[in-house]
Amino acid sequence: MDNNDFLGSFAQENVVFKTQVVKSVSVGDNFWKTMIFVEKDRFVDTSATDWIDAPGLTGVKCCSVSADTYASLTKGLLQSWLYDLFCNGFNGDCILVACAEKVAETETPGQEDTEAFINGMTDAYNALKAYAYHKTVCAGNDTRVLAPIAVALAKLCATDKQLLSSAPYYPYTTVTPETLTSDELYSALSTAKVDAFMSCHADTTRNGALYSLGLALANINGSGTPIGTSMDMIKSSMISPSGENGKNLSKTIRDTLYSAHIQTFKPIGDNTGNVAAMGDMTIQGDIVSASWIIAYVTYMSKVRIAQMITVPDFLKNAINYGNIVSVLNIYLPMFGVDGSGRLSGINISAPAFANLPSADKDEIIIPNAWSATYTDHVRKVQITGSLYIGA
Repeated sequence: MDNNDFLGSFAQENVVFKTQVVKSVSVGDNFWKTMIFVEKDRFVDTSATDWIDAPGLTGVKCCSVSADTYASLTKGLLQSWLYDLFCNGFNGDCILVACAEKVAETETPGQEDTEAFINGMTDAYNALKAYAYHKTVCAGNDTRVLAPIAVALAKLCATDKQLLSSAPYYPYTTVTPETLTSDELYSALSTAKVDAFMSCHADTTRNGALYSLGLALANINGSGTPIGTSMDMIKSSMISPSGENGKNLSKTIRDTLYSAHIQTFKPIGDNTGNVAAMGDMTIQGDIVSASWIIAYVTYMSKVRIAQMITVPDFLKNAINYGNIVSVLNIYLPMFGVDGSGRLSGINISAPAFANLPSADKDEIIIPNAWSATYTDHVRKVQITGSLYIGA
């Protein structure tokens, strides 16, 4: 045995070596994740080992799927919706949340079954909403999401629209798209005065809204993230125009849907077969990409400021106030002219410390802290010219 003289040595007794364990975290990645609420036994098998118990909830199971795994872990309508999300190269995660038992298989499901699912979804949403910004639900029937369930999720997302949740992503699939109220989901959402991002396609197995989200998530913009990437005007080949049997809808119908803030797909016109969507607003008129940016800047600023104020002796003074305001200079430029270009004229307009409104001795209130102009996508180009013919 080799001579080991460490015990009682200078190395043991005279040299102090302390190592601090620092946890590595990824703050903000929830803004490029998607969450889909599902029933336990319709499109998934929650007994599979990939499913885990949801933190803090009883009887709720979660499973994270990717482009490589979703096909083996799902079936039916949910699988085809996930195809739309992943088919254009998005390589992030989608969190499936099985939050209640299967709703009864009838044309008009029992109210108790539907309400039980909505209650389970509500509990799961409240516990898990911070895990993914983009949300939808695929539940209630083998071929469609039931309207009361879609409305219930839209109401939940509305309570967090400024921070943790986008409007939910739903298909618009009526056989008479020119009659808006003929679509069960659109009619129910409009009656309830709640919001959603809807995309029209005659194929009832497709979710064009998730398709457009997947395209956006697959494109990293100048911010270094996909946040704020356009939800329309991106050419692709993995979906057809919105009409029946892959044909283009008439311009009259497309104009009707565009006015109602329902997205449609039409050909590029270059004989490649590629299509692009037109329409990036929710049915209540919010621009999805703009809301996405605002929520991300708000979230990241809240986290960064929370880290700043939770240290010893972070006092209410001009220096610390300046440090708080400087947080905006970290995140807003990500989307400015040197970032994604979505925000122009960024102006940090927070008042001087001496000019702040009165507040409690341990509180700082900052009015009118910043402003910017949102830069939209080009959707129309008009060119005029003159042709001169000599005599």
